[in-house]
Amino acid sequence: MRPRLAALVAGLIGFAVMGLELTAVRLFAPYFGDSAYVWTNVIGVVMVALALGAYLGGRMADRDLGRDRLFVLLLTGGLLVAVVPLCAGPLGGWLVPAHLPLDSAMPALVRGSLAATALLFVPPVLLVGCAAPMLVTLLARADGRIGRASGLISWTGTIGSLLGTFAATHVLIPLWGTRETIWFCAACLFVAALLCRFKPAAAAALLVPFLLAWVVPDSLRPVGEGQALLAEVESDYQFLQVVRTGEAGDEQVLLKINEGLDSFHSVAYEGSTFTRGGYYDYHVVMPFLAGDGADVPDLRVLSLGAAAGTFGRLYAHVHKECQLDAVEIDPAVTRLGDEFFQGARPAGDRFALDARVFVDHTQRRYDVVLVDTYKHQIYLPSHVASTQFFSSVERILKDGGVVSVNAGGTRYSDPAVRVLCSTMASIFGVAHAFRVPNSRNFVLLARKGRPAQPDCLAKVSAEDPDLSQILKVMGRSSAWRTFRTAQAAGDEVLDDNRPFLDQLQEEVYSRVETTPQSLRMDGPRLAEEVLAEVEHLYGAGRIEAALAALQTSSQATGPLRQYAGNCRWMLRDAGGAVLEYKAAQQLGVSGMDRNIEGAQAEFDSRLEAWAVRDRNAWVALGSVVLLLGFSATLRLW
Repeated sequence: MRPRLAALVAGLIGFAVMGLELTAVRLFAPYFGDSAYVWTNVIGVVMVALALGAYLGGRMADRDLGRDRLFVLLLTGGLLVAVVPLCAGPLGGWLVPAHLPLDSAMPALVRGSLAATALLFVPPVLLVGCAAPMLVTLLARADGRIGRASGLISWTGTIGSLLGTFAATHVLIPLWGTRETIWFCAACLFVAALLCRFKPAAAAALLVPFLLAWVVPDSLRPVGEGQALLAEVESDYQFLQVVRTGEAGDEQVLLKINEGLDSFHSVAYEGSTFTRGGYYDYHVVMPFLAGDGADVPDLRVLSLGAAAGTFGRLYAHVHKECQLDAVEIDPAVTRLGDEFFQGARPAGDRFALDARVFVDHTQRRYDVVLVDTYKHQIYLPSHVASTQFFSSVERILKDGGVVSVNAGGTRYSDPAVRVLCSTMASIFGVAHAFRVPNSRNFVLLARKGRPAQPDCLAKVSAEDPDLSQILKVMGRSSAWRTFRTAQAAGDEVLDDNRPFLDQLQEEVYSRVETTPQSLRMDGPRLAEEVLAEVEHLYGAGRIEAALAALQTSSQATGPLRQYAGNCRWMLRDAGGAVLEYKAAQQLGVSGMDRNIEGAQAEFDSRLEAWAVRDRNAWVALGSVVLLLGFSATLRLW
C-alpha cells in the first residue's frame, strides 16, 4: 500500500471514530440524558473497544493478513455504524421507558447507557480499531521502515481524530443532525474500506449511507401517550421537544430536555400565567422579600436560566413595571419559548451565554437574582453554585437585594440542599430554605446586607388568588429553615476547586426505598394530644417534625395514620404512604381510596424504575460477555 493512500485511510478512520464518540452521547440524550456518567460510559467503552481492536489487529498483522482482510473489517464496521441510528431508538426506549419517574430512574439511566454503548458501538469500533497496526505492517513491508510507517499512521490518524472532534460538534450535528452525522462517519469508513481494495474513485460511496435517512421516523424520540409533538430540535447543547398534553380547555405545553421522563424544563397552562403550584410560581415573590413586604421601585431582576420565558411571564404579570434581564446559554430554548410559550414579556435584555460568565463580568446591579441553571435535568452546575459564584452574585446585588436558587430535593436534610445553603451562608451570613409543596424542589434564599424576613410575605396583599395562596404559604416563618455562618463552618462548602455537587445531587435521586414499614406509634403520649400537635406542625409545613411527633403517640388511631400517610407522601415515600393510608382505612377513616390509588401508582412506577435498573445491570454485564466472545471469535478469524 502506498504511504499517501495509507495515510488517507488512517485519517478517515480517525475522523469516523472521534465523530462517533462525540455523537454517541447526543444520540443517547433523548433516552439517557448527557450527564457526566453517560459521557464516562461512552468514552470508557469506546477506549476499551479501540484497545482490544489494536491488540487483535496486531495479531492479524503478524499473520500476514493483507489488504483484503482490512477491507472486510472496515466495510463491516461501516455497515454496523450505519445501522446504529436505526437501533438506538428501540433499544433506548426499551432500556429506559419514557414513563419512569426521574427521581428514581438515575441508576437505570447510567446502567442503560453503558449497556447501549456496549451493544451498539463496541462491535464496529473494535473492528475499526484493528486497522492501525495492520496499516503500519503493510507500509513497513513495502519499504522496511517501521518507524516511518508507525509515525505516519499515528500522525494522520490523530489529525483525522482532531478534525472529527471539531467537525462533529461545530459543523455536522448543528448542520445535519445526530443521525446524519453518524451516517457520515459510516460513509468515511466505507470510503476507507474501498480505498484498501479499489481506486480512490470509489469515494462515490459516500452517498450510500444517506439513503437510510428516508426510512427513519422524523422524531428522534416518540412522545408519550396523550401528547402531541409541536417541535423537536437538536440544538448545539441538547435535545429539545415541545409537546402539548391535556384535554381541550385544559391544555398545557411542556418543554422537555434530553431524557425528559416525567420531568420538564418549562410549562404553560392554557388561560393561566401561573403554573399551578410549580416551583416557578414561588420565585415570583422575591421582590417582596427585597422590599421587606413592599414593592421595590425601579425593580431590576436577573434571571439566570430563563425557563423558556416562564419567569418573565410571571414577573410581567405580578411586577408589571419591572425590568428583567434573561441569561440562557442555549438560544434554541429562547426561540422555542418565543414561539410556543407566549404571553407578556417584561422589559429587559436577553443574553445567550453561560450564567457564570455573565455574573463575573457584568457591571449591572439588580434587586433580585434568580438562579435556575439546571443541566442534565437534575444537576445544578457546580460553577454556578460555588462560593466564588455567590461572591460574584453578592457583588451585583443592590443593598438589600436577594438571590433565590431552585434546588432539587425532598428533605431539608438532603445533602445537596444543606451544602448549597451552607455555601450561600458563607457569603451572605444567613441562608434560608423553603420546600415547594408537592414537588421535589426547594427555594434557597439569601439577602445582601441583612437577613431576609420571610414572614413579611404574610403582610403583602394580592388580588390574584394564585399569588395570594403563594404568599400565605411562604409567609409562615415555620415553613423556612435557616442556615447561618456558624453552621456553614461545620459543613463543607462548594468551591470551584472541588466540584462535588453532582455526587450530592445524585445521592438524592438515587435513594432507594427499602421494603416500606408502617410508622411505629408506641410512645408515651396520648393520641389526642399528639393529633393536635401534628395538625399544627403539618399545617405549618414542618413535615419531618410532624413525623417525629407521630411516633410519640401511644396509640395508632385512624387520623394519625392518615397524617402519617400525608407526611410520607410529601417526602416522596410513596410506598410508606400506601401502608399508612390502608391502615387508616382499616381504622375507619373514609375517603382513603383515592389516596391509596395515587400513592400506589407512584410507588409502582418507582418499583418499575428499580426493576429496570437491575435489568439494565444484567444487560450491561451480558454485553461485556458478548464483547469478550466477539473478541475471541475475531482473534481466531
